[in-house]
Amino acid sequence: MWTDQHPMLHYCFDGEGPHDVLLLHEMGGSLRSWDQLVALADRHFRFIRYDQRGFGFSEKPRADYGLAALLDDARQILDVAQVDGSFSIVAAAGACPLAVELARAMPDRVSGLLLASPTLEMDEAMREQTRQRADTVAGAGMASIAEQAMARMFPPPTRNPAFSTYRHRFLANDPVSFALANRALATMAPVLEDVLCPVRVLAGRHDIRPPEQVAAAASRFRQVNFEIIENGGHVLPVQAPDSLVLALTALHQN
Repeated sequence: MWTDQHPMLHYCFDGEGPHDVLLLHEMGGSLRSWDQLVALADRHFRFIRYDQRGFGFSEKPRADYGLAALLDDARQILDVAQVDGSFSIVAAAGACPLAVELARAMPDRVSGLLLASPTLEMDEAMREQTRQRADTVAGAGMASIAEQAMARMFPPPTRNPAFSTYRHRFLANDPVSFALANRALATMAPVLEDVLCPVRVLAGRHDIRPPEQVAAAASRFRQVNFEIIENGGHVLPVQAPDSLVLALTALHQN
């Protein structure tokens, strides 16, 4: 299904459980990144997932955007899903700043955050690296970074049977949209201290960022539970969906 507004967003709802859960996929991913999680837990939750602007089957605008635009997109999806009460958020990697912003903007509605291999802070060197990646992809296409990206996101210990499909979907991304998303990420600085709800942070043992670095950033949340996923890297929804299900269940038992 697709929304009517600009940009047009592709979305779907799964499950009939009592808890609404908004799923925010990683940069370079799509709502398909959540397939295994949904299959494991659709009886317990109602999952609301969508392709963020520029990815999957959503519209691919050509103008720069920032966190405010992504926040508007998420609100649009929540309206379409008729989520009137509280909901939790599961976000992966570069989508985590958006999850934090939603929790800050809707403190009376966001009941909890589950952040998987999150990008919670960036120094200037990392921001410049992100901008350079955007320039490379915009000029030379997804194949120009694919092997390096897969080596960083899916190191050998994390390459389960889903890896090949994920790699092909990554290569099929629109390079201009991927570049715009990277440029947007490079501007983000989420204020973790303002999040009032419980937060669970999962760090992959084999992630780009060492778990100790993720834990240090996560300690800025007011209420946080931190866990290392031994078989995980940068894309936990694909690499360790069972661990996400356990953490999501625990989040709703708080």
